[in-house]
Amino acid sequence: MKKHMDTKGLQSIADGQLALGLKAVEAAEQLGALQLNTTKALLEQSVKQHQALLGVKTPQEFGAIANDASKPLAQITQNYLAEAATLALDTSRAVALTTEAQVQEGYRAVSAWLDEAAKTAPAGSESFFKAAREMIAVSEKAWGQFIRQTASMNEQAELYVVSPTASPKSKTKRST
Repeated sequence: MKKHMDTKGLQSIADGQLALGLKAVEAAEQLGALQLNTTKALLEQSVKQHQALLGVKTPQEFGAIANDASKPLAQITQNYLAEAATLALDTSRAVALTTEAQVQEGYRAVSAWLDEAAKTAPAGSESFFKAAREMIAVSEKAWGQFIRQTASMNEQAELYVVSPTASPKSKTKRST
C-alpha cells in the first residue's frame, strides 16, 4: 500500500512564494509612485526657482533667492528618503513574517517526514535520525537568531533613519 506524501508543507511554500512575489510587486509599485511624485515635486520647485530668478531686479534679490534655493529641495529629498526608508522597513517586515511562516512550515514538514521515515527505517539507522533532528534543532535556533537580529536592525533603522527625518519637530525634541 502506497502512502501519500504530505503536500501541506509544499503548498505552504508555494503560497509563501506567491505572497512574497505579490509583496515585491506592491513595494515596486509604491516605490515607483514615490519616485514619480518626488521627481514631479523637484521639477515644480525648480521651475518656481527659475521663475523667481527671471524676476530678479537687484543683486540683493538674487542673493535672497540663492540663499533660500536649497531649502525646499532639501526638504523634498528628506521626505523622499524618509518615505523610502519606511517603505523598505514595511516591506522587510512583511517579507520576514511570510518567510518565517514558510520556514516554520518547512521545519514541521521535514520533522513529520523524518518521523514517518524513522518508523520504517532499518535497524541501526537511529543515529542518522537523531543527527537529522539535532541539525533541524540547530537550524531552527539559527533561524530564530536571524529573525531577532533582523528585527533589531529594523528597529534601529526606524529609530535612527525614519524617526529623525519624519518631521523637523523630532530633531527639536532631541536637542532640548
